[in-house]
Amino acid sequence: MTDRANPVKDLEDFRKVLVNERRVRVATALDLRDANGGEGGLWGSDVKSLQEQIGAIDRAIEDETKLIPPRYMSSGLAGS
Repeated sequence: MTDRANPVKDLEDFRKVLVNERRVRVATALDLRDANGGEGGLWGSDVKSLQEQIGAIDRAIEDETKLIPPRYMSSGLAGS
């Protein structure tokens, strides 16, 4: 297991994976719909779940960003 030092970057990378998966699922659903004369919409039914996960990741990124102290705080320039 890799030591992860940057949780925001990790979350952003994971978000990219989920967004790509959503795009693949939508494209597959549309291809199946075209190939089956209008059927295939159920293949995109998990898009809602993926979108909810992406939203959760967005909130986690926002949360982690708030937890990172400003540069002047971490450098000791803010005083005591």
